[in-house]
Amino acid sequence: MKKKLIVLLTFLVGVACQAAFADTVDDRIQKLETELQKLKDQQIKTAAYQEQLKQMVSDTQEGEESSLAEGLKNLTDFSVDMRYRYRWTDDDVNTRSDHSNIVRGRVAMFGKVNDQMDLVLRLAGESTLSQEDSDWGASLDAIYLDYHPGSYEMIPFLGTGVKFLDDVNPFYNLDAVRGIHILFGKFEDPYYHPGNSDMGLDFDPEGVAGVGNMDVNEDLNLFGTLGGFWVDERGADADSGLWGAQLGGTYELKDISEGTYVTAGVSYYDFTHVQDRDFGGDNNPLNAGATGLASDYNLLEVFCEFGMPVLEDIPVKFFGDYFVNTQADEADDDAYLVGLGIAEHAKLGNIRFFYNYQEVGAESVLGGYSESNFGSPVTNGRGHQFTVGYNLAQLDLPNAAFQIDWYLGKRDATVNGLPESAADFQRVDASLVVQF
Repeated sequence: MKKKLIVLLTFLVGVACQAAFADTVDDRIQKLETELQKLKDQQIKTAAYQEQLKQMVSDTQEGEESSLAEGLKNLTDFSVDMRYRYRWTDDDVNTRSDHSNIVRGRVAMFGKVNDQMDLVLRLAGESTLSQEDSDWGASLDAIYLDYHPGSYEMIPFLGTGVKFLDDVNPFYNLDAVRGIHILFGKFEDPYYHPGNSDMGLDFDPEGVAGVGNMDVNEDLNLFGTLGGFWVDERGADADSGLWGAQLGGTYELKDISEGTYVTAGVSYYDFTHVQDRDFGGDNNPLNAGATGLASDYNLLEVFCEFGMPVLEDIPVKFFGDYFVNTQADEADDDAYLVGLGIAEHAKLGNIRFFYNYQEVGAESVLGGYSESNFGSPVTNGRGHQFTVGYNLAQLDLPNAAFQIDWYLGKRDATVNGLPESAADFQRVDASLVVQF
């Protein structure tokens, strides 16, 4: 009886254990199936995420390509120019005579911001060739915005080619400017100078300028410029600056002949915070005080230009320019220039010619901001400039020219601030200029 009872109990325990084990296996299988389903769901989500990521990358690349394409469309022009110049100088003031070869290269880009605004950027590098290592580092030569309300085009300060004489103000042809232009940044000289002279003002302005040009009638055109520029930042002291205003007009004398005109105007340039400052003292030797310049510089300019065709259609012009410093303490406070120019023409074999004579008083203009073709000191001298240029290409594609400039003058040296005898100065520049 006991044996039967023991067998029965053993059987019941075995059945119970088998049932418990079966439940455990079923639970584990269920859990494994649940985990497997989760892994499958996660794999599906990962694949979907990867597809979305690929689409986002593709969209981004297409957007960048589209932006780049639009940016290239806004690049309206591109210009490269190079100048190789040989220079010989004979300077009795500094008792030296030397020879040098100077290479300059520039790259300019023109972009359209919108219908009323353009952006211009130009990089430039210049070096004097020598046996030693030359510094060819490029600098930001110009960067400015040209805001021109209306449908007018960008003002042609850059990219005008060598149809203008090298270093001649682009306003040589005022027909290129129309309407109102407001310039912001670092740009070229926006003021009109008769002939090929920067006797009273020769600078690359940094600031803001407004340039205007309008036709009053079929014979009279008025132009003007108003600008404010930084000259020297002085930290705690007041910065030196320049305010300049110019108003002029061109009247066509059609009764004399077609192409005959007269241009005249007046300018006023006010240099601020330069008196008693160490600025330009070396270039104005008779205007040196204990702490800098002895007087201020407020310049009044009057200019005139008369042009007409000769031998039927060869352009010839005569010009004059006069400056006076209204703040000078000395009597030698004025400067003047007279000259003539003959523009290149097929009848002349594409040769052009300019000449001017100038006298620059010691206190007439600010030395650091006037033309330095007669060496240093810039002021307190007089002399002649002869320029002959030859266009190496056709007139309708003026992208290569050769030019010779000869400067022949005298400058009054100083000893202990007092004038000494006049010394001779000569310089010859032979330049080859190309652009594309």
